[in-house]
Amino acid sequence: MTHHLRAHHAAILVGAGTAIADDPGLNCRLQHPLDRQPRPIILDQRARWAFSRDARVLATARSGRGLAPWILVAADTTYPAARLACLEEAGGKLIRLPLPPSPSPSSSPASTTSRRFPWPTILSALAAHGLTSVMIEGGGAVIADLLAPPNLRLVRSVVVTLAPVLLGRGCVLASPDARRGADAEGEAGLVPAVRFTDVLWTGLGEDVVFCGRPA
Repeated sequence: MTHHLRAHHAAILVGAGTAIADDPGLNCRLQHPLDRQPRPIILDQRARWAFSRDARVLATARSGRGLAPWILVAADTTYPAARLACLEEAGGKLIRLPLPPSPSPSSSPASTTSRRFPWPTILSALAAHGLTSVMIEGGGAVIADLLAPPNLRLVRSVVVTLAPVLLGRGCVLASPDARRGADAEGEAGLVPAVRFTDVLWTGLGEDVVFCGRPA
């Protein structure tokens, strides 16, 4: 399923945390020519992903089984020269984007440390580089941010695979913050953070795949 979806998008996007933790290849393993491979996109505002020439996504690109990544970094971030050389050798590049202004001194510590690229800025930059669709694969913080109310209008569809496994407490959480409001009877309490329409469920072996569009 993952590689079928990758085959139908111009790009695959993950955050720096996923790149660090998983060392992903970010290519489509179906039999597609190189010009139909999705472009890997890494959100790495502060150059946290300390990769080397041996990173799997770079090795995949050099072997002709995928494309080299484009890394989105903050415009004011100093990028290590050795890392940039590895990236460019494989055919990748940096795309520098502006971050929103810093919060005021009176802002909470959480808001001070949570500056992210606005999603319209990210998607506009990808469109300017010729990418017309993007599959957001992870990690949890990236997905949760995209599913938050200000960004939900940018999402065309959500696909979730449910496997017969419980990961336990402390696993990656890919969900926007809970919302409080009034239900249909006017009672105050928690309301759905996201509601879906045009829902489809499909069984694939032991797994169940959910697909829906944000309502």
